[in-house]
Amino acid sequence: MPDPTYVLEEELQQAVGNHIRKLLAGISPGDVVEIHWLDASMSREVIKITDRIIATHKCTLGRFIGIFQDAQFSMPHLLLSTETTDRAAVDMTSIPAAVVVGVTKIASKALSLADFM
Repeated sequence: MPDPTYVLEEELQQAVGNHIRKLLAGISPGDVVEIHWLDASMSREVIKITDRIIATHKCTLGRFIGIFQDAQFSMPHLLLSTETTDRAAVDMTSIPAAVVVGVTKIASKALSLADFM
């Protein structure tokens, strides 16, 4: 009999994969995107459960690098370049695909500073 934990992991990975494929339709590496995602929330002295107690709504803007899996759980993460310094050092943001609720394409990778002047 298969390990139920392993089966759940496979089902979760498949569901996350289908979800993220839909969200990333038309998005290519190098595109500037806005990622809407849910972060964990911690609250103290809660009197009433509200949406702010349940989730923190985040929005991250950056250049889409691709989807990468973490080594321990093999879960997909969206990797964004959020800042570059002197065209060498790059700041990255990694967002677990399972918490992504929306992706908006802001600009194609072919755009440059000249397009905005």
